[in-house]
Amino acid sequence: MHNILFLVIVVLFNKQMTVEEAIALVEELLKREYLTKVQEIVLRQSWIGKTYLDIAVEYDYDLGYIKDVGSELWRSLSQVLGEKVTKNNINRVLTQTVQQQNDEKQNIKCTKILAELTFEKDVIIIQVLGEYLIEESIIYQNILQKGEKQQSVKWMIMFLKYRFSEVNLSLIEEIKILPLQTLELLRDAIFEFSTLADLELWLKQQQD
Repeated sequence: MHNILFLVIVVLFNKQMTVEEAIALVEELLKREYLTKVQEIVLRQSWIGKTYLDIAVEYDYDLGYIKDVGSELWRSLSQVLGEKVTKNNINRVLTQTVQQQNDEKQNIKCTKILAELTFEKDVIIIQVLGEYLIEESIIYQNILQKGEKQQSVKWMIMFLKYRFSEVNLSLIEEIKILPLQTLELLRDAIFEFSTLADLELWLKQQQD
């Protein structure tokens, strides 16, 4: 159980991209088996903020040659990614690219894990993740923003079942037919409910 929760926490947060991962991504983006020796040097050193002059001096290359290699590499990446890539923004651009590629996969994976968990009574998920994290998690925010109502309902029912142990089938059916906008309101209000009666009253008020 705790291992599963730890997995969810790990996936929720983006880990910092390493230079080795950056090199692999560039090779994938440019459809090359390997970067040339000089291209890899330029990428590695640019990743950690070295100037072209620093690179030329450290590796005993002509400064103009290093600049040309760098310019050609950034130009190729700019064409593939559809945005201007430079020596100064390569770290940010590649990090954002891999995060965008992973976001959808992470959201689906974590939502599936959380939705299918059966929590034991002595496992306090609130203490592990924190109310704020559950309420404002990237997963839940993205789900709502993308309008994925089915996943939003699944998430909400899972959390209600944990918080109140048992939820009436009639309440579940009411939640399932709520419009996405009302589901957003319910997400914000859920931590104020002490009992299922509070939930029932809230749902009734939304119909008035």
